[in-house]
Amino acid sequence: MGKRGLNILLSVIFVLVGSSIELCIAGSVFSGENNAAFDTDSFVGGGRDNNAFADYSVVAGGQGNVATAMYSSISGGFNNSVTSIFSWVGGGYCNLASDIFSVVARGLENSATGKLPKHRESNPNCQTVVHA
Repeated sequence: MGKRGLNILLSVIFVLVGSSIELCIAGSVFSGENNAAFDTDSFVGGGRDNNAFADYSVVAGGQGNVATAMYSSISGGFNNSVTSIFSWVGGGYCNLASDIFSVVARGLENSATGKLPKHRESNPNCQTVVHA
């Protein structure tokens, strides 16, 4: 592990059922640093500090991205969150997809919620960026 950090890998579990062995896929992390994939068929491809916490959720890469809903995904970026089923964030910084079938393609502090944006409260890593 050393310099690459700790990846929590729960990739393949063999379960003995009667006289047969069944293959159960729990979650898998391909590479990166401090990534975690916890539920059924969840996946983190790489990057750093990414988490896929729900069944069939995917974080492809980036840093600090979190997918917490079934069938949700984040392609990359920094500190993005997906908290609703069948939703996607493509990339960018501090974006949030929190309504069913919501999409944020990329950008800065965008949200697809079906209501007024308040996602900074749910992600303390997001701070307003001031451009000079």
